[in-house]
Order: sequence, then structure tokens, then C-alpha cells
Amino acid sequence: MVNLLGDLMRRTCATAALSVIAATAAWADDAAKADVACDLPRAERVAMQCAICHTLEADEVASVGPGLWGVYGRKAASVAGFSYSKAFRTLTLSWDDTELDRFLARPITVVPGTIMAFAGLKDPADRAAIICKLKGLR
Repeated sequence: MVNLLGDLMRRTCATAALSVIAATAAWADDAAKADVACDLPRAERVAMQCAICHTLEADEVASVGPGLWGVYGRKAASVAGFSYSKAFRTLTLSWDDTELDRFLARPITVVPGTIMAFAGLKDPADRAAIICKLKGLR
């Protein structure tokens, strides 16, 4: 009986260890995928579209649109001194991965009535790249 119990405990520990290893491997795969999505050369190309109306540096004054420095994690329509449209002022969201992806895909669906003249980015890889860049603007 003791040998049976000891064998069962060894198998249980081995199974638990394999589960931890598998979970770690899955996490590493997810991290690698995130790095693939963080295509900075692509982000720089896409950011040129943003830079037509938005500033991308910390010390730059807002242009047609508010500055994007520090936008990731920030509450929408919260740049002090920038005059937002009524459509933006009514938003209650913060700019995280999900909201930025939705917005960048088609701004008018997230902010009905916006006066922003940007149709959106159809390519999910372009959106992922620019979101990665926005995360780094801090």
C-alpha cells in the first residue's frame, strides 16, 4: 500500500511539473507572438499617417489633433488645453489595446459624430504595430 501511495504521489508531482512547464512554454509563445506584433519599422510607417494631425513627442504642442504622447492608458479626451469635439468629450473609455484597436479600425464606430477625418486602418498588423508604438510613448 505504501509503495502504491508513493507511486501515486510521484505521478501527481510529475504531472504537476509538466503542467507548469507547459504553462511556461505557452506564456513564452504568447510573449514571442507579442514581439512579432511589435513591428517597429511598420509602426513608424503607420505613424506617419497619425503625424499629419497629431504630435508624437512629449514636448510638442498639440496640432490639429491632441498629442499622442502618453495616450496609452489615458482616459479619452483628457489632454489638458486641447479643445475636443463634443463626440469625444462624451467618451468614458480609456485607451487600452482593445479600445485602441477598435478605434484605429474605424474611428466613427467608437466615436459617432467625430469630426476626425480618418477612415481607419484595415490591416490588423498595422493596428498592432501602431498600438505597440503608442505604448512606448511615455
